[in-house]
Amino acid sequence: MDDKSQRQLGFYVKNIAYLQSMNEYLRSNELNLDLHERCIPINQVQLKLFDQKNVRSSRKQILPWIEKFVLNFQKSI
Repeated sequence: MDDKSQRQLGFYVKNIAYLQSMNEYLRSNELNLDLHERCIPINQVQLKLFDQKNVRSSRKQILPWIEKFVLNFQKSI
């Protein structure tokens, strides 16, 4: 058995118009999460799942980035 740490990240958007922007933001080099998209066995376009190769970034670090994105995105619409 491989004892290597692993992390996954997923997000869901209610409005499909937000999906592309959120996807680009999370995959940006600025955040350095090193995300690799996972296939979803169901037809759910509003859901994205990733394997997160940078295991040093925890949910406590990622959540403020997502909150910042949402606040800035809401201001722009």
